[in-house]
Amino acid sequence: MKKYPIVILLVLAAGAGGFFLGRRAGTGASPAGPASRPAGAPAAPKKKAVKWTCSMHPWIIRDKPGKCPICSMDLVPMEEGPSGGGGPRELAMSAEAAEIAGIATAPVERRAVAKEIRFYGKIDYDETRVKTLPAWIPGRIDRLFVDYTGMRVKKGDRLGLLYSPDLLEAQEELLQAARQVEEGKREKNEFLKKSSLDALESAREKLRLLGLERSQIEKIETSGRVKTRLEILAPMGGVVIRKMVKEGDYVKTGEPLFTIADLSRVWVNLHAYENDFPWIRLGLDALVRAEEALPGKEFRGKVLFVDPFLDEATRTARVRLEFPNPQGFLKPGMYVRARVFSPLPAEGEPPLVVPATAVLLTGRRALVYVKKPGEGDPVFEGREIRVGPRAGDYYVVLSGLSEGERVVVEGEFWIDSALQLKAKPSMMSPRRKKEAAGGRKKGVPPEFSARVGDLLERYFSLEDALAADDFSTAKKALERMKKILSSMKGKALQFKDRPLWTRERKLLLEALEKASSAPGLKGLRAVFAPLSDLVSQVVRNWGTGGKAKVYRIFCPMAFGGKGAFWLQPDDQVRNPYFGPKMLKCGEVKETFSSKGGEER
Repeated sequence: MKKYPIVILLVLAAGAGGFFLGRRAGTGASPAGPASRPAGAPAAPKKKAVKWTCSMHPWIIRDKPGKCPICSMDLVPMEEGPSGGGGPRELAMSAEAAEIAGIATAPVERRAVAKEIRFYGKIDYDETRVKTLPAWIPGRIDRLFVDYTGMRVKKGDRLGLLYSPDLLEAQEELLQAARQVEEGKREKNEFLKKSSLDALESAREKLRLLGLERSQIEKIETSGRVKTRLEILAPMGGVVIRKMVKEGDYVKTGEPLFTIADLSRVWVNLHAYENDFPWIRLGLDALVRAEEALPGKEFRGKVLFVDPFLDEATRTARVRLEFPNPQGFLKPGMYVRARVFSPLPAEGEPPLVVPATAVLLTGRRALVYVKKPGEGDPVFEGREIRVGPRAGDYYVVLSGLSEGERVVVEGEFWIDSALQLKAKPSMMSPRRKKEAAGGRKKGVPPEFSARVGDLLERYFSLEDALAADDFSTAKKALERMKKILSSMKGKALQFKDRPLWTRERKLLLEALEKASSAPGLKGLRAVFAPLSDLVSQVVRNWGTGGKAKVYRIFCPMAFGGKGAFWLQPDDQVRNPYFGPKMLKCGEVKETFSSKGGEER
């Protein structure tokens, strides 16, 4: 029993010794202790919390690892802190990394450029090379040598034979006048000689007015015989495009017999919209291609004429091009694609331009990535610029760049994504740092906002297809919209917001079902108008789904003047209700920003 007090005493002694040693370590008496550090040394930095993002959807940001709600890929840690390049819009990398990423640059330079304007057109006859051959005298068509349209003829070829009593009488007068001239040669009276010559010339003129050629008249005088039928001769070479008579028909004076067209030169009629007028001038070079009939062939011509008035129904003016057609490849009635090249007027030195692939357009903003000068590793800086019109493969730079700077022409999106992965703001969405959901309305979960963005993408595809009269592509876009909408149950929404989305979703699905059963473009466009109103309401309630801007555009002429709205991701009007016929008819009425607000 006496052993227990001894054990208790030993335990207490060990505890006291441990307490004593601990106090010594806390005062720094033991240099080997883990908490020892020199006096005045800074405290160890705290470890930053790691953020996780999706490499395909960088606006998805989480506090812990997991799956991307959009593509189900594993989230990756965001690279924070210095990432090369001191500014918030700068990215530095090694030359090897830039080469692997496929980043290419081009210089900002001054050069003469031309704006390329594209049209759809139709080949037509050159009206100055079309002639209609009328009947010069009344009579009967005894025979036709050209008995079908499409025959090629040369000038002077016989087209047919015409019997006419008036022709017989005029020939008799000619022969009689010719005999009087011969007899008058023996006369000494100069007055009689002159009278007989005047009578002969009058008889010749009468036959010329009846449609006989000079050679035909001379042949009658030489032979001394009357021709019972008149030869109808081709007045020019070309193709017979109309035949208005058949053998045995009686015709009156002035009645048309044949129409002949010379196809060695043809016209192409185009329809230009109002915003194209400043660029179209007489004499501009033009190229046409007939993709269906003549794949791979291209023909060069000139702008010949521009209508001085506007078609009020289509809001277009006709532009006429002229093309040589010696081999007859271009046939009237053939549809073609035309390109007209309009050089940009330059006052003094040529304009400052950059390749079109260097410019990122986000609504009304134009962005580029500039390679900063230096001999070390490349550093790329994002910059907002002002651009003028696009001229072929170039944009005219109004401000923001200087001649000689180098801009990225390949790999811009890679740089923008890399900036976001390094926790730097994106040039494409400048407000994204403030709006963690990437441009959604306040309180809308990021998963739902991303699905709204996917739905809008399919809607924009549908709108583009209708604007291009592409029915099959429009049907595919409808099916994709239905598939996305079917999966948007709204479970990520707050409980109080779910009834509103349930009602909107039901109406959208009903509208999509009606659109899917539309038999053609006309029926689909009729359903597209109420569908667009529903999608507009979705944008008002749930935001733009990560889009910087969404534009609501109105066409006052749709549906017989009633008008209709639609949405676009940019403000370059593409009318889905009229297609190419009136592609530019429309005006921006509202702008939905990434904050979910509206601009009038």
